[in-house]
Amino acid sequence: MTTNTTNERTRPSVAEVRAVATVTVPIGGAFIGLGRAASYEAARAGTLPTLRVGKRLLVPTAALLRMVGLDPDRSEPAEA
Repeated sequence: MTTNTTNERTRPSVAEVRAVATVTVPIGGAFIGLGRAASYEAARAGTLPTLRVGKRLLVPTAALLRMVGLDPDRSEPAEA
């Protein structure tokens, strides 16, 4: 994941998110500008889409990309 300068959070790029099927809750939250605690709260509230695999809670990247108006299968923004 891309590391920004100084004390900014690590925020994955769109290309990095598109390259995998799922990401962890903190990475999914960072992609939309949330910190770790806010990411887990959004997951608990159902506003950050998640799926459970065993004990792991993951964010499907297709749903994450759709949340921000991107088509998961294309590199341009989704049509409104």
